[in-house]
Amino acid sequence: MRVRKRLPPEVPPEKLRWECPEEDLPFETTEELEPLEEIVGQPRAIEALRLGVSLWAPGYNIYVSGLSGTGRLAIVQKILQEVLYVCPPLYDYCYVHNFRDPTQPRLLRLPKGEGRAFREALGQAITLLRQRIPQLFEREDFRAQRHGLAQSYEQRHRQLLAQFEQDLKQQGFVLGQVETPAGVEPEVFPVVNGIPVTIEELDDYVRGRKLTLEEAQALRQRYEEARFRLQELTRSSARLWREYQQALREHDRSAVMVLIRGVFDELRERFPYERISEFLSDLQQDLLEHLHLFVAEPQESPTQTEQRLGALAEHLRYYDVNLVVDNSQTECAPIIVETNPTYANLFGTIDRSVDGRGLWSADYRSIRAGSVLRADQGYLILNALDALVQPGVWAMLKSVLLYGKLDIQAWDPLFALLPAGIKPEPVNVRLKVILIGPAELYTMLYLLDEDFPKMFKMHAQFDTEAPRSPELLLAYARFVRKLSQQEGILPAHRSAIAALAEWAAEWTGDRRKWTLRFSDLADVVREAHYVAQQQNAKRIERIHVEEALAARRRRHDLVDEKIREYILQGSLLIDTTGERVGQINGLTVYSTGTYSFGKPVRITASVGIGSGGILSIEREVELSGRIHSKGVLILAGLLRERFAHRHPLVLSASLTFEQSYSDVEGDSASAAELYALLSALAQVPIRQGFAVTGSISQKGDIQPVGGVNEKIRGFFEVCFARGLTGTQGVIIPWQNVDDLMLPRPIIDSVREGRFHIYAIRHFEEAIPLLMGLSAGVQRADGTYPPNTLFGKIQRRLELFWKRSQETARQEQRDRMANRRSASRRQ
Repeated sequence: MRVRKRLPPEVPPEKLRWECPEEDLPFETTEELEPLEEIVGQPRAIEALRLGVSLWAPGYNIYVSGLSGTGRLAIVQKILQEVLYVCPPLYDYCYVHNFRDPTQPRLLRLPKGEGRAFREALGQAITLLRQRIPQLFEREDFRAQRHGLAQSYEQRHRQLLAQFEQDLKQQGFVLGQVETPAGVEPEVFPVVNGIPVTIEELDDYVRGRKLTLEEAQALRQRYEEARFRLQELTRSSARLWREYQQALREHDRSAVMVLIRGVFDELRERFPYERISEFLSDLQQDLLEHLHLFVAEPQESPTQTEQRLGALAEHLRYYDVNLVVDNSQTECAPIIVETNPTYANLFGTIDRSVDGRGLWSADYRSIRAGSVLRADQGYLILNALDALVQPGVWAMLKSVLLYGKLDIQAWDPLFALLPAGIKPEPVNVRLKVILIGPAELYTMLYLLDEDFPKMFKMHAQFDTEAPRSPELLLAYARFVRKLSQQEGILPAHRSAIAALAEWAAEWTGDRRKWTLRFSDLADVVREAHYVAQQQNAKRIERIHVEEALAARRRRHDLVDEKIREYILQGSLLIDTTGERVGQINGLTVYSTGTYSFGKPVRITASVGIGSGGILSIEREVELSGRIHSKGVLILAGLLRERFAHRHPLVLSASLTFEQSYSDVEGDSASAAELYALLSALAQVPIRQGFAVTGSISQKGDIQPVGGVNEKIRGFFEVCFARGLTGTQGVIIPWQNVDDLMLPRPIIDSVREGRFHIYAIRHFEEAIPLLMGLSAGVQRADGTYPPNTLFGKIQRRLELFWKRSQETARQEQRDRMANRRSASRRQ
């Protein structure tokens, strides 16, 4: 019986490319249009953003995902500006010296503008006091009172000393001084024959019989008593000096108290905040304790004056205000975009300096704020990947978002072993963080970090493409108009906008959709503008866009050209004519990062009797990815369903990508691998003028693949270079027909019948085209007609089965014979 061969349908030329009708554009050039200002094609992301930025409940921070170039940052900033119709209260943040514990600087949180005002007012107050206090100390009445205190002290001291000397004289001693290693010290000396002598010289006087032994012993005894009274005198003098100094301090304080209280009370009235009042009270007390730095002591030398004034200037620095966040010029909620999210840039730091002793030190003036504190009551925008790779950033960011507190500390691995020195008072912060990153990172964080879902409850997903529509086409034109205004780009004719729309469909790989990556669109427009300028054109036309795209391809196709040269030279073996058993042209896509292109690859299969099943050589040598390995296992399931109804498959087969030395991933070649395997099983040759791409299911259905335009173009270029024969073509999944955006040379060749493109739904449809046989329909008894491909395969598999059974029986007979022979020997 003759089996009819039904060839698959050929894709007509009009379906090989979508061309944008220029009559759909209601303008002549983009000069007639308003520039694009609104957001285009992202309704889902905009809805999530509006909710996230408006809802200030805990955890409603936002993760913005999508590919770069879709305008994520610009759209986020635009929406933030739109929702800022209600401005929250803003604050200035200051750190001041803690006079009670300098290691814990005090935080002052003040309404916006008050921080700068307080710093300036306090600085003016300290400057006033620095001028007025010395002036007060120079007044005659003040100096007279101080002089009176000094005279009183001197009089009391002289009286104390005179009484002591009178008592010494009565005991036969006088008061003098001796030099010691520690300096000049007071000493008492016994008087012998009217001459003061040291206590050690008494022995000489006894030996010289100028003094009896009893007299010397009496002097020594009185000497010890005099020394004790001398020590009492020293303590009394010290006590008297302290009383004098305390009297001076009390006098100085009482003299300046009115001035200081008046200055600080004015500050308290101007800044009626509890923490400022507490700080001013401590500052006032410290100022009173250091009044001696303001006034010169009697007979003070120039060197001592210079030292005193230096100490005063250094001490007054502790009265400064460190304004770490100044919102005096901020009109509404701050929007901070941190492009370099290091730990210090985000959370602030504490600068360290080297003092005169070579030691590292820091104080409240070293505190620096970061973006988190500057974004308080507002929004902080970060790149998610940058935040994750910076040391310490993610853990600290989680702490801020979960607990609402910011601890400013230094983060520097070089100083990890040094003590922090100070611990500033923590800050309560309220802000919303917007992370921008890839969707894969969002999924990973959601699954691996248990705190992430609590912190980022909003996920704004930016799409990279949108359905083709007149509105989006007009948006493209208005976007070009905006570029013209911003960058001086030439106006574009509607033919150029049509060419851009066709490129946008080609870029997405689906002519029913257009790209939303406006940054890429802008690059094409800029390059077309350059081409138009080189040709002295007044506007951008279709030809300029097409030449710009061709030049872009030419700039990046070095690897593409090299591989094509290897194929044409015969270094890479690819047949485009003739027939061969177990060999087929598959189609692959290469990517260099900025450019993707397709090329044919030789796929071969070999089969034989055995039980090894289908073996992928790439998988055995670990050059196969998981998806490709899955595709090979699916082939085994398909063969079992087709040919294992009557008996098990007895088959050992191998598949490989010839001259492929890098990783193979994806299942888009699984249909080609199947055809090579079927050809090897049936011993029926495959026509080498065809190339095949498509994934396959266990039921034989052909499934769509990516990169179909690049694959067709790659095979066509090889065939065209060798010469089109009219029998060459590509077989693709039927679902990919709507993805076709082929260049005009391919379309012209198809129209002229020199090249063919076929679309199939099931793998059986391509068998007549590739092998000249019909696939075959299974009969009631489970067999296939003998003159079909499946019939030939079935007969060969049955032959494999019979031979395997004969081999098994022979092996059984040999084992029995060996047992009998062994029994006879025993």
